[in-house]
Amino acid sequence: MTYIQDIRVPPLADLDDEVKDVVLGSVKFVIKRLKESGAIPAATNYKDLLADPAKMGEFITAYKKDRSVAHDLALDATGKPVDDDWTELVCGVTMAQIERLLVFTCFKRVYKKVSSNKKDIKDIVKRAIAFDWQLPFLALYAEMMPPGHYRLMEDNIFHVRTAEKIEKIAQTNADELTRALELTDKYFAVFLDAPKPTQDMLQKKGSQEFDRMEIIAGDRAFRFFDLDEQVMVEVQGLSDDHLSAFGPLVVSLSLESFRALENMPANALAPFMRALPNVFGERAYDLLARDGFAGKFLKNNVGIFRDMEAGDEDEAERLEKSAGIKWETMKAAVIEWLDDT
Repeated sequence: MTYIQDIRVPPLADLDDEVKDVVLGSVKFVIKRLKESGAIPAATNYKDLLADPAKMGEFITAYKKDRSVAHDLALDATGKPVDDDWTELVCGVTMAQIERLLVFTCFKRVYKKVSSNKKDIKDIVKRAIAFDWQLPFLALYAEMMPPGHYRLMEDNIFHVRTAEKIEKIAQTNADELTRALELTDKYFAVFLDAPKPTQDMLQKKGSQEFDRMEIIAGDRAFRFFDLDEQVMVEVQGLSDDHLSAFGPLVVSLSLESFRALENMPANALAPFMRALPNVFGERAYDLLARDGFAGKFLKNNVGIFRDMEAGDEDEAERLEKSAGIKWETMKAAVIEWLDDT
């Protein structure tokens, strides 16, 4: 699994008529220059972009690939060219806000074509359209997503980046969506995909426990709620410092792995635990979860490193390196054992 990162969402741009004219004129200049360079089809015009999400996406991608086409147009207050999305332009908006404006304008055209609701687009929907990567999903938003879902998700909608997940959320009732959001916040789409026993256990343990695991392990936190409940109780009883020392691997401990590690001093435990994924990669999670690993391999190594000093960064680095060397000497045997069990 990958860690879900926080997303920086540009504020809606409130443009007066004069600024709108400046922005529109600049966009048309950029279209002209990209056509001349062959970056987009020669027949492309501004109206085409608004009517076709694919063409709008092609245009924005081409601009981001070569921002030099706007070096005399996209300037900051000092007159320097702006080559990023977040520096404020002399007109008072950022490129991220202009992108949001273009994508939403495109969405309005799509909405009018595919939605049975011909009323003005509500503000809650407007706030959900901001990035060029959403362009392939505009029809899905317009056709399938209940307006109330936007209000529930707020900015969390920007963590949903596949058509399959958008469709699933659109088909999820409001109560289930509310539960997912209350328990896991930005990980709500992962929650909706989780097996029901995992969802039920997470609900039993509560959002505070999920937040604690998420700080340690990102979206791997869901693995924790698949563990034997006795292990969960033991882990929940750890101090924050001790929990941090276990690191992300804490979410995949068998009871015997936990017992082998629980009395190791935190300052030695942290580098010892870091050495495992350094050597075994993602398979470190499977190893610690597997019955028999502690008795055959882990306990012996814990005994070797338990009393090593790791009171400062240098000592911790030496312990991590030593533990890594020890695991490397055993790696072939450990992997063979894992594959055979």
